[in-house]
Amino acid sequence: IPSHYTIEKFIAGYMGVDSIKHDMCPDTCVAFTGPYSSLDMCPICSGDRYDCIRLCTSGGRSHVTHQKFVTIPLGPQLQALWRNSQHAKDIGYLREET
Repeated sequence: IPSHYTIEKFIAGYMGVDSIKHDMCPDTCVAFTGPYSSLDMCPICSGDRYDCIRLCTSGGRSHVTHQKFVTIPLGPQLQALWRNSQHAKDIGYLREET
């Protein structure tokens, strides 16, 4: 039986839509993206971005985040829908000329 990771990668390769994983504050205050991408602590609650125990025991090499969230970009999803002409007709993007 294939693993969840294997199935996820297969679907991403087949559909051309891949998810993006972002690090997040343990208390869900902020996501460490954009202006916060270089921070190691939350600017609101001062929570650590990475698991301190794993970070210390690995000598600073293992950056395991406390929490992540996943986004799926809209553009590739729409492109995947319109890639097939029948799907494009079904959603009303391509109208048949009469």
